Amino acid sequence: MQGIGDYSEAAGSGRAEIRRGAWLRPHLRRIFGNITLGDRWPIIAIIIFYLMARIGGGHLPSVLFRVTLGFWVCTYVWVRLMVKNLTCIYDSDLKALQREQRTRLDLRFDNEGFLPITRLNAVTRVPGTTGEDDEWRVVTAVPSVGSRLSTRRTSLREHGHYRLGPVNVTVGDPFGWFAGEVEVYGDRYITVYPQVLPVQGSDLPLRRPFGSMRTRIRSFADPSDLADIRPMRPGDNPKHIHWPTSARHGELYIREFELTASGEVYVMIDLSNESEEDPYMADPNARPLGVFPTTEAKERAFDLTAGLMARCLRDDLAVGLLARGRRDYSAEPGKGPERFRTALHSLARAQPDCPLSTDIILEQVGHSISSGSTLLLVTGRLTPALSSRLSSMMQLGLGVGVFIVTDVDQEDEEAAEESDEASDKTAAHSFRCWTVPAQSRYVMLDYERGQSKGIQASNVL
Repeated sequence: MQGIGDYSEAAGSGRAEIRRGAWLRPHLRRIFGNITLGDRWPIIAIIIFYLMARIGGGHLPSVLFRVTLGFWVCTYVWVRLMVKNLTCIYDSDLKALQREQRTRLDLRFDNEGFLPITRLNAVTRVPGTTGEDDEWRVVTAVPSVGSRLSTRRTSLREHGHYRLGPVNVTVGDPFGWFAGEVEVYGDRYITVYPQVLPVQGSDLPLRRPFGSMRTRIRSFADPSDLADIRPMRPGDNPKHIHWPTSARHGELYIREFELTASGEVYVMIDLSNESEEDPYMADPNARPLGVFPTTEAKERAFDLTAGLMARCLRDDLAVGLLARGRRDYSAEPGKGPERFRTALHSLARAQPDCPLSTDIILEQVGHSISSGSTLLLVTGRLTPALSSRLSSMMQLGLGVGVFIVTDVDQEDEEAAEESDEASDKTAAHSFRCWTVPAQSRYVMLDYERGQSKGIQASNVL
């Protein structure tokens, strides 16, 4: 537990600011430190009483001067002790949660001194929110050797790994003469994971399908996994004849094997952001959008990435994550719940902040994807350069599927025309493309024969 007074150096000594009388600022900053002078009329009264006592004499001006000065100094000491004895803790009841899951945020103020805190204002930011829900203000008073707890229940809309705070705290006396200001940096963290968007249907564009999954692509038998021994039928491979069983029954029997996939599935989230300005420079609390039109579309893209990984793991496929931003958040292919937790942990920290375009990123990571594997790309736009790169990867023996997350409510006609033009160009290529609205609650993968483009994901409200 850390007191607010311990943060005065971190917040920067001398944060005093005088609303009026700028010529007094350097001197008062040196005297008061992080205590702000709220009103200067007590100083004017002290000066007037002092001049009256020195010039006119008399007992009453001298008493008024001493009483006003003493009261003013005591008020300053009181505010100083408020800052020293106050402790602020910003915490959450959940340290890890899914996006849009409700949680309780707590702001606790403890007064370890015998003097009450008569006026306390605190302002902080709620992580993972935007707009009006972004700011949290608390106005309260803390009794002597007591505490105050302020709670807020909210749902966090953006994924990420957040540090709770900072909290800007202002304490003051009841007369408004002084105000102690300090910025508290917390040490509590909260991780907001993407939602796992359900992916339904059986038409994943796998390069080498497996098991009993329905597909129009030729299957491959795994000779190491024997499923059954059955009578031979026309068209069966004579190399698979099981001679002991055939001799026992007097007719030919063959061995039937399970179908399997020898390649892995890589799910890639597009983290490119080719804007000239640093996405974090405009607002330190902002999250970049990258190639996605809105924040809702960006978050749905991360949800879809998690859903595709979960779907592949449920089908017993080795799945890996490709997520390259300013840092590499990729995860190696693997199976099982532990692999999914590792990939989801990396996905929660990823943001679309890579200055490189998606086709360049694919050129860099393409050598690490073995032939026969499948690449599922989640993006917000499909450019001609990206389409050409994906087609060349298919020629090298990879299966490719593209999921374009869009905002169906956007009214930008130019953006819609560009999307249609990109879709028309994509139709000339052999990889499959699905359009996923940002408001989708699940995604259907069924792909009708004869269509040049994938159908839209179902929109269930």
